[in-house]
Amino acid sequence: CLEDLGWFVVDNLPPALIPTMVELGARSQGNVARIAVVVDVRGRRFFDNLRESLADLESKHVTRRIVFLESSDDA
Repeated sequence: CLEDLGWFVVDNLPPALIPTMVELGARSQGNVARIAVVVDVRGRRFFDNLRESLADLESKHVTRRIVFLESSDDA
């Protein structure tokens, strides 16, 4: 779990709010050093801003990684 590794995790954040979350982390005076944002692909109506949000982070030289995880109840 990322929280156990010291990450500040935000679940189901609309992509348009990702730059705002990063800004808040930057203003935390070191209290929030690493942020993980979970975006559920089922919330497609919010994805119009994803590319714009990622471009905004890139323009600010924010290191980012995209990890796609898929799960199923079928085992």
